[in-house]
Amino acid sequence: MSSESIISIFVVVIVICGIISDLISNLGRKEYARSISLFLLSIFTIGVCLSDIPVKGNLYSGLKFILFYHDYFAPLMFVYSFYTLYKSVIHCKHFTSKFAIILLINATFIFLLSLVNIFVVWEIIKNYQRSNIISICYILIVLGICSTIQFIVGELERKRVQKLLKQRKEDAVIQNPEAIESEQHEN
Repeated sequence: MSSESIISIFVVVIVICGIISDLISNLGRKEYARSISLFLLSIFTIGVCLSDIPVKGNLYSGLKFILFYHDYFAPLMFVYSFYTLYKSVIHCKHFTSKFAIILLINATFIFLLSLVNIFVVWEIIKNYQRSNIISICYILIVLGICSTIQFIVGELERKRVQKLLKQRKEDAVIQNPEAIESEQHEN
């Protein structure tokens, strides 16, 4: 087994574990709209691109990047972008704020860009040209920027929502002190 296939399997396992971790840790929580899986997938794919940059002089340069992009990145990005869009819609329904709207717009843009990405990959499969590889690199850079924005703004929104929920809990305690006393007596 070659080192490229081991790395590819490793990437797929890490990314799948990332989304399973997101699902398990955020189960039933509406305040989480960030996705670290998109961020990690974009960073790793940019690393693969930089390690195998397509050069005009070499006929096979960039082939590992194209195969990785076609086999792993494009389908996983589509699934994760749909998942992030779903999480952002749920979050925006429960916690409407500027950050939530930014997250929703950004997740929608990522999802649409991942659809465009699928069509570009399909075009590369049908008709291989170097100009298509350049367009993939541009799409990859924009997806990386958008996933970074989603992660950072999502983290800021998560902290804001945690403060809001903590404040609501404290307000409920102040308004209903008898409930707190009865809970203490039960313990």
